Amino acid sequence: MPACGATLIAALEGTGELDEGDAVRFTATGGHQVSATEPAEILVWEMHATFAV
Repeated sequence: MPACGATLIAALEGTGELDEGDAVRFTATGGHQVSATEPAEILVWEMHATFAV
C-alpha cells in the first residue's frame, strides 16, 4: 500500500495497486494488463528452469 501522500504508480488487472519497488510473481498464468497512472518502467522476465528440491 502506498505511503500517505504517495502517488499510485500502476494498477495490475485482477490484483490491485502497485507502487514504486513492488514486485509480483505469477506462476502458470496467462497475460495480465498493467495500467500506469504516470510514466513508469516495468521489468518483466520469464524463467524456463525449475529448482531442484
